[in-house]
Amino acid sequence: LTVSMSAGGGWVKKKGQGYYKLGLSVIENEGYYGQNGVFLTNLDTRLVTASFYTEHGLSDRVSAELFFPFFMQHSVMGVNMDEMSLDDRTSGVGDANLGLRFSLLENERLVISGSAILGLPLGKATLGENMNLFTGDDEFNQLLRMDVSTPFGTERLSGFVTLYTGFNNRTDFFTDEFWYGIETGLGLAQKRLWLIGRVNGVMAEESDDLAMATNGFVTSMSFISYGVEAAFYTSEKNGISIGYQGLLDGDILLMEPNLQAGFFWDIK
Repeated sequence: LTVSMSAGGGWVKKKGQGYYKLGLSVIENEGYYGQNGVFLTNLDTRLVTASFYTEHGLSDRVSAELFFPFFMQHSVMGVNMDEMSLDDRTSGVGDANLGLRFSLLENERLVISGSAILGLPLGKATLGENMNLFTGDDEFNQLLRMDVSTPFGTERLSGFVTLYTGFNNRTDFFTDEFWYGIETGLGLAQKRLWLIGRVNGVMAEESDDLAMATNGFVTSMSFISYGVEAAFYTSEKNGISIGYQGLLDGDILLMEPNLQAGFFWDIK
């Protein structure tokens, strides 16, 4: 979610600048992963997340980043493997990301930035009547990431391309991960409309054929996802966005799309 909520590109917000976004995402799935990774087609699950995201300039070379899911509701309804009727839901704060982004190089043709992000385990992994619902994974992680961006085009038709890579150090029994991806954006109508496409990948440092699945989380996980987003400026500083995120490849994952919408403020 953090990647898909970003303002776009590797540019660091300078002092006095900021990007702020209230977002809503919804995942609905006709099925649920139970014990030993068994997929139960007779259980429906829904995950709704309301969040706040910001990139705020602290100086001309450093900006702070925050992704805070202040409300998550996780629900499941149907009949489990023992033919017991389930109608359970829980809600609360989700896991947050807090970090700093540093400008390493910025000129007219090339922008390079580095980020250090902490994953704060504010959510809970065992909630609900049967302790099988979650708002987080109860795991503290640290992500080091580098973005390389280049702008292109003219004032009438402009855009950018970003490549990124990162290493996510995970605690407890979770496997460390390599992150990678590409993002491109195209500005239309004098940059009032932005169309953005993303491909994001996560690769576990060590593949574990016996990876445990607990409440939708696995100890060793690799996947490739894609996303598209449209952001429209209703005024010079305000705008609305809609997005769609799906899966290209992965194991023990929900296959349904993540639908997103938001309101943003872009202070330049």
